[in-house]
Amino acid sequence: MGTAQGDRPAVRWPVGAAIGVLSGAVAIGTATLAAGLIGTGTAPVLAVGAAAVDASPEWLKRFAIDTFGTDDKTALLLGIGVVLTIAAVVLGIVSLRRPRAGVIGLVVLGTVGALAAVTRPANGLLAALPSIAGTAAGLWAYVWLRGRAGLPPIVDRTAIAAEPPMPAGLDGRIATPWIASSPTSATSLGA
Repeated sequence: MGTAQGDRPAVRWPVGAAIGVLSGAVAIGTATLAAGLIGTGTAPVLAVGAAAVDASPEWLKRFAIDTFGTDDKTALLLGIGVVLTIAAVVLGIVSLRRPRAGVIGLVVLGTVGALAAVTRPANGLLAALPSIAGTAAGLWAYVWLRGRAGLPPIVDRTAIAAEPPMPAGLDGRIATPWIASSPTSATSLGA
């Protein structure tokens, strides 16, 4: 069974789902570990959960407490885990054909975690670090897992190398003096 790209075997959806789930697990695990070093209120899953509780209407909070009792927080975290797993599976499958979808998904989810952590009352900008570390680790895992699965790279380097050179007269030797003599360049360089 070959693909249109050559003799490489077709990759099925379970591989994409596994790439998505494993990349997400690396991201969440790294972020949680980093949050342990900075402060537990900075863990993205906990921060998103706390922000969701704060944004929920009172009737929904009451329903959760009445339904789950003292396990309402556990149910919330379990729900967040299920949503993240479904998102990871879908992004992993979609990324088989559109590799940038996995990158965008990880960055968006990492940004949501960072914003949720930073906006907590007891946290500052440092609270974003676990989400940033988790996103970076998740991206590394995503790229590595794609390579191990025999998938093409996210950025096709042959297309980059095949781009034509700049037209004559538009190289750096001509642009540099013009940029250096502009009025804003002196202030941006600290002059």
